[in-house]
Amino acid sequence: MATLLGLLLLGTAVARASDTAVAAKPGVVVDEVLRREKEWAAALMTPERSKLEQMLGDEFTLTTAAGTTPRVKWMATADKWQTKAAELRDGWSVQVYGDVAIARGVFFWHVLKDAPDPRTGSKEVKSDFSLLDVWVKRGGRWQVVARHSILLAPPATPGH
Repeated sequence: MATLLGLLLLGTAVARASDTAVAAKPGVVVDEVLRREKEWAAALMTPERSKLEQMLGDEFTLTTAAGTTPRVKWMATADKWQTKAAELRDGWSVQVYGDVAIARGVFFWHVLKDAPDPRTGSKEVKSDFSLLDVWVKRGGRWQVVARHSILLAPPATPGH
């Protein structure tokens, strides 16, 4: 009986140690996903699209107020854009669920598009967006499989 109790206590200690080891890992994952978000922003600034091709999973879908855009259409459209500025604002958060991570934050984007944006009616978009990105770890690397983007209203000017 004492041996059984000892094994149970040892098992509990090992399980708690494992939980502690797993709990330490999300911090590393958070940093990696945030780094990937920054790489995505930087990739929008260059005409070279191979980085974007690697980052976006085959099932990637962008969802906006205008509807959904699958990966193939998004990539074809992105090739026609001229991004002037793309940056993550402060305050991003990442929640980790095993090999899935959800990143949320505000993203500033200044882009010249080939056609008017359905949300603004203008070819030039210069605004903050609230983003929610879903990342999945595959083959040792993180890929984004979904993005939900909300165009944020510009701050109200005093007196208006």
